[in-house]
Amino acid sequence: MRRFHEVRGAALFAESRRIMRRTIEAFEFEHGGRTYMCSAEARAGGKKEMWWWFRVSGDAQRYAPFEVVAGESSDAVAKRIVAWHSALLERRSAPAVSPQAWWQRRKQAASGE
Repeated sequence: MRRFHEVRGAALFAESRRIMRRTIEAFEFEHGGRTYMCSAEARAGGKKEMWWWFRVSGDAQRYAPFEVVAGESSDAVAKRIVAWHSALLERRSAPAVSPQAWWQRRKQAASGE
């Protein structure tokens, strides 16, 4: 009995994924001299949630920063993607901060700095 429900659940999940792919179209837009290519897809591992994946011209990495929200327009998605990518670029450009070793922290605490 349990096996039937698992198979049926998998079939329903596959059907809902096909429906979502048909209703959510991939799109491209340009911002700040970059071209963003966006599509809604499921993450690896067979999870039910759909995520916005995007690629940016000049970057080999593909990103999936947030889930698809029902009824969200492509303009709203584009704004979210640009904001997320801008924050990512800002974090990458910040100087690396190396943590202090445990013995340096202990030395500072003992001297009262």
